[in-house]
Amino acid sequence: QRLKTLSRVIEDLTLKDVSARLATYLLNLSVQTGRISFPLDLKKGDLAFRLGTTHETLSRTFRKMREKGLIRVRAKMITILDQTGLRELSISGRL
Repeated sequence: QRLKTLSRVIEDLTLKDVSARLATYLLNLSVQTGRISFPLDLKKGDLAFRLGTTHETLSRTFRKMREKGLIRVRAKMITILDQTGLRELSISGRL
């Protein structure tokens, strides 16, 4: 199980861009919490590190997702507004 998880992480970091990785992360958080509105479980700097990017790039990606109407961010609460669009982004990476 650990090997599969690590393999998936490596694949994501090498093959997906930041927007696809963030979309996947948010969808997984939604599944884990069982809700479309949930608190961000990491500080943005820690999340950027986990996703293999910089804080600035992560912030720009969040902004683009908000502008596209995929998510809403209030304080540390994330709300998924367009689950289908976020799922498509997690596959295509095109924001």
